[in-house]
Amino acid sequence: MNTQETSNFIRKFFTQPLTKDLKNRFGQWLISDHLNDEKNHAMQELWVEESTEANAQTLEDLEMLHLRIADSSRKRFRINSILKVAAAIALLITGSLSSYIFLNSTQRYGEVKMLQCFVPYGERKSIQLPDGSVAWLNAGSLLIYPEEFRGDIRSLYLSGEAEFTVTKNKKKPFIVKTNHIQVEALGTVFTVTSFPGDSTTKAMLEEGSVRVGVNKKEHENRILIPNELLTYSHNSEKITVASIDAKQRAKWKEGYLIFQAATLAEIFTDIERRHNVTISYDKQRLGTGIYNVKFMPNETVEQNFEVLHELISGFNYKIKGNVIYIN
Repeated sequence: MNTQETSNFIRKFFTQPLTKDLKNRFGQWLISDHLNDEKNHAMQELWVEESTEANAQTLEDLEMLHLRIADSSRKRFRINSILKVAAAIALLITGSLSSYIFLNSTQRYGEVKMLQCFVPYGERKSIQLPDGSVAWLNAGSLLIYPEEFRGDIRSLYLSGEAEFTVTKNKKKPFIVKTNHIQVEALGTVFTVTSFPGDSTTKAMLEEGSVRVGVNKKEHENRILIPNELLTYSHNSEKITVASIDAKQRAKWKEGYLIFQAATLAEIFTDIERRHNVTISYDKQRLGTGIYNVKFMPNETVEQNFEVLHELISGFNYKIKGNVIYIN
């Protein structure tokens, strides 16, 4: 595959819808050493064409990416290759060139190393951060964090869903950044949900207190108290805060799927991530009903759908391999 063919292949990924399996295979190919120079050149062409700059808050976090993308061999990459692969993964996760973070002036951050943890669909993972804090990542989530927290803040970047149990350090605020909001805590337990493709970004507080800021509204911050859920709508740019049972909501770490006043589309999305399946349905025919339902940790996807069949009148489905068809 020459440079032009590689460029066309990468361009096709960013301009055409792909299945989850193809996206996963593309991601593995992208971070491999194979055709590294051709991939770097192709990504550079896309950056020049798009030339979209990120907001200042995101750049503050991600400009420091002299990073090592951790593959199975934990191999070190040259800084230019590393930066380009990191940006490519950001594109992979967001699935849109318009969301691309344009990185520049990166050479001056020589020795800062960043790590990434990606959790595929069907899995969950707990990792310990450099300061002793713990992050629980849900299926389909990516966390980028430094090998060592330097300076006056502890800053991370999240795409997906993760619960953080933060080690207290009043001198070093702990900040989780997403494409739309950032959540700051001193010592607390909270969850951030920011999946690509979702129409909302959420922050939920279990213990302590957090300050939530919206990237587009620099001076608008909300302080949450335990058992509050903040939802930011990407389309309307509105913030809502609701009272919830945070402990129940956080049980996804133990394998539960618990929904309170959820739509079928929201339920289907979480089931897809949990079981690594695809659910085929007509969104316009789902209706506007909301449901409260709880799935147990060891239940199969078939058992999940039997519960929905019993719960919802007229709900029928058929399972073929890893695709579930809703009638």
